[in-house]
Amino acid sequence: MNEDQTRQLLKYVQIMKNCMVTVTICALLLIVYDGFNFYKYNLAKDDFRQTGFNKELYRAGQKGDYGEMKRLCIEKLKAEPRNTMLLSFLAEAQFNLREWQECIDTWNRVLDISPSMKTRADPCIERAEAKLEAERINPQTTGSDSANRVDAVR
Repeated sequence: MNEDQTRQLLKYVQIMKNCMVTVTICALLLIVYDGFNFYKYNLAKDDFRQTGFNKELYRAGQKGDYGEMKRLCIEKLKAEPRNTMLLSFLAEAQFNLREWQECIDTWNRVLDISPSMKTRADPCIERAEAKLEAERINPQTTGSDSANRVDAVR
């Protein structure tokens, strides 16, 4: 190998070294970016995604305060009556409050607005219908006073 070939080979080695360093830095940046996004969207939901109304609704559900969850949904539905997310949260609250028929009616309202939610709504409707039927067969006190119920937005 002559002197020019050696110089050219060293030049290529230096270029390859620089490329490897660049690729390594890019890979590390992607790892850090992915880690940040994982934290942002999975571990820090309260800080990044749950603000205002959503935070109140989330906290009410976490505490099992379904009366508050229902109240929040009904209040927000006055401004957004076709919001299927709100309606599904309302139906969940109604189910947990043992308001079987109201839950069924709310899910049917969701299906009227968005038939594509059938796969999500049908099992919920079936569970509520089963509970309603069981209650008709064996009447018992539901523990919720009808005077304290908030009428759902129709």
